[in-house]
Amino acid sequence: MMKRIIDAAARRRWPLTVLAFITILGPFVVARPDGEGTNIAAVVLVLAAIALIFLLAVNLSGRDPDADARALEVAPDSLSAVLFARWMRRSKHFRFVGGLCGAILGLGFATGSLASPLVGLLAGVAFGGAAAEVHSFQGRPRSARSADITARHMGDYVTPTDTVALAVIAAAAMCLMVVAVTTGAGRWGSFWPAMAALVAVAAATAMQRAVVVRRRPALSDDLRRADDVMRRLAATQGFTRPAIAFALVMLSQGLATFGNSTTVTVAVLALWMLAIAWYVASRQSRANLRALIGS
Repeated sequence: MMKRIIDAAARRRWPLTVLAFITILGPFVVARPDGEGTNIAAVVLVLAAIALIFLLAVNLSGRDPDADARALEVAPDSLSAVLFARWMRRSKHFRFVGGLCGAILGLGFATGSLASPLVGLLAGVAFGGAAAEVHSFQGRPRSARSADITARHMGDYVTPTDTVALAVIAAAAMCLMVVAVTTGAGRWGSFWPAMAALVAVAAATAMQRAVVVRRRPALSDDLRRADDVMRRLAATQGFTRPAIAFALVMLSQGLATFGNSTTVTVAVLALWMLAIAWYVASRQSRANLRALIGS
């Protein structure tokens, strides 16, 4: 029974965590000045706090009960499935920790709006996805060994759609920065969000190159194909798509400083919708993973 509860907490980590947060905040929102209902609110608060601590403990441990099943279902072969499951556990864990920290930090800066925690969530997921790959850049013991000299190109691992999106975001961010600099102090509110979007694009591009060209020993054909799958997943699902989602939101934040006209409002909403779409595309669902591996 306990194992089922733990597995359910790991499978529905985000919805249950958000529900626990809302439950904790509930008593403070509905509290009555006369103190009536205080005991019930205290019980609810304690139970929600216990549930939240349990959820965080389960998910911060990196548990992912479905990783092996998803890997076997979508991986092209059994060898890739082993590496695939290990990558999914690591990436999902880092992304959850990063997203949780970013959302909590965003709540600290929130002023009655959900924009700050959402921005923090997207930034944290992107940072966590990139941090999951950092272990691969650590130094290796120096010894005589054979190296794989197969030529690897960015286009073999990063999808054209993501590449175009990064280029468009970079161009739009630079345009916003130029407008902010040339039109005076009234537009400086758009400069820093645009700068954040440009930094996110630059960091994602640098991480892509680091993942694609990192050293690899001479391997059999099966192992090389499995390693290529891992690089493709890391360079796309791992951090590029979350970084695109975060950069799009930063562009919307910068654009929102141009006023409340219909055109600006529509553009801001469109950017938010695109950001959500890219975040959904970055999730480790079977459909997303199967589409990426099969493309």
